[in-house]
Amino acid sequence: MSLDVCKQEGYLMVKFDNSKEFDRSENYNVFAYMPAYATEGTKPEKIVDTFVSFDELAITYLRNRERINSFADTDSNVDFNSPTIYDLLNLASDINAYQGL
Repeated sequence: MSLDVCKQEGYLMVKFDNSKEFDRSENYNVFAYMPAYATEGTKPEKIVDTFVSFDELAITYLRNRERINSFADTDSNVDFNSPTIYDLLNLASDINAYQGL
């Protein structure tokens, strides 16, 4: 899926340099735009724009694990032992859906 489609659909995205190794304690820019269908031709605005690490997200998740897992199968979609940038994005997406970032 292209970044333009993700932007138009309002999907959560993360800025990451693929030439670097993922660091679970580093803060990454996680962001999303208002979906195109909700902006009616106006310039899309960011509705999420924050810097967060995997470790910070994991702490938030563990505090709310039962409630988040009641609608998102986070435990089976995120590797908490050896996370990747994709795990950060999945975890951020589940937390954002639950309580916002």
